[in-house]
Amino acid sequence: MSSRTHFWQTPWRFSQSLVIVGGVVLSLLAVQLLLGGRAIAPQYPANRMAFAILSLVTITAAAAFVEFSFVRWLGGLHLSLACGSLITIILILSTLMPSAPSGEETVNFFLPRLHLAYPHRGWSLAGCLAILFVNVAAAMGRRIRRFQARQLSFLVLHGGILLAMGMAMCATSEMVSLSVKMSVGGSGTELFVNGGKEIFLPAKLRLASFDLENYPPKLALVTARGDGRERFEATERWCAKGESFSWGEIEAEILEFLPSAIFRMDQNGWESTDVKGACPAAFVLVKNTNGRKLAEGWVSCGGPFSNKAELPLGIGRALVMIPPSPSIFRAEFQIVEKNGRARRETVVVNRPLHIGPWWVYLTNYDVGRGAASRWAGFQIVNDPTLKYVYAGLAMILAGTFWILWFRPDLWGGKRT
Repeated sequence: MSSRTHFWQTPWRFSQSLVIVGGVVLSLLAVQLLLGGRAIAPQYPANRMAFAILSLVTITAAAAFVEFSFVRWLGGLHLSLACGSLITIILILSTLMPSAPSGEETVNFFLPRLHLAYPHRGWSLAGCLAILFVNVAAAMGRRIRRFQARQLSFLVLHGGILLAMGMAMCATSEMVSLSVKMSVGGSGTELFVNGGKEIFLPAKLRLASFDLENYPPKLALVTARGDGRERFEATERWCAKGESFSWGEIEAEILEFLPSAIFRMDQNGWESTDVKGACPAAFVLVKNTNGRKLAEGWVSCGGPFSNKAELPLGIGRALVMIPPSPSIFRAEFQIVEKNGRARRETVVVNRPLHIGPWWVYLTNYDVGRGAASRWAGFQIVNDPTLKYVYAGLAMILAGTFWILWFRPDLWGGKRT
């Protein structure tokens, strides 16, 4: 039988912790619903000063009043689990909420004032993270008061958590990100503007060229259905000369394949070309399983210089080509630094350009024109907190390794 006489009898455990943190979350949601707006962190350097002061005050207070039951609860595991549970619920709810395609919530979406689809903008997630931050700092203060050399691994681990969490929260106000478009062959510039926000880079950038490589296209059989819609059956293999495909009683063989082709009106046919942005085309022979020819001709997905071509196979059926998907796209920059030194750098997706504290990521291009795109889209980012977050993660790994490797009791005996 439990010795508790009422729910709020100390020491508080997980149930009480969950109620307290849940009450804070609901209160923040209510305030945000009434006032609107999003959670905005203090600007630099006030954000880092707040992070440092909150850490030192919490650690010092927890070390000074370590015997108090409230301090033991504040730095205990039950509060950590409650915060983690509420954060998990908030993140799961965010995946279930509808959101605008552009990433911006509007009045047409569910309770936009609460920012449920984008929890990083709401006060509820910020409140949970703040409580968890205080919890970790209080846990460190309790250990510092009763410090022993073997507890150093615990302090390294939790110090890393504090550093990573604090700097990640500071990043919400310190990180600068700007989406821009640059035209191929345009003049170089170090000033980029979007939505009233300006960024000055330490060097002039000029988009010298843009290149796109595609996977080979695929063929598909399109069949009209009675309800006015179409059934689309794509092949598993890519197009290539000599490849054969089948759809039940229909068999198709590619007699000629042009990876880059253009339709010539004067010749009423397709020919190979080196023009950037040209589309693929295939000359296909289609038969049935008995060997009777059903059709023969060109199919193409079309592009900026040629219309698409389909091969009719009879009533309600046609052979078409699926546009190829990009395998890689890259942009070449001409960079002129402040001292006048010029160089060229190539930017590929997931391999950004580094200029001083700025990173330039290649994000998109004119999909309709493909390789003939005359512009490319970039994300210019500067996150001064990132190195501190990485340092915190390194401390977490070091502390975890220290605990597991140098604590033989965790392995059930002496480490060999």
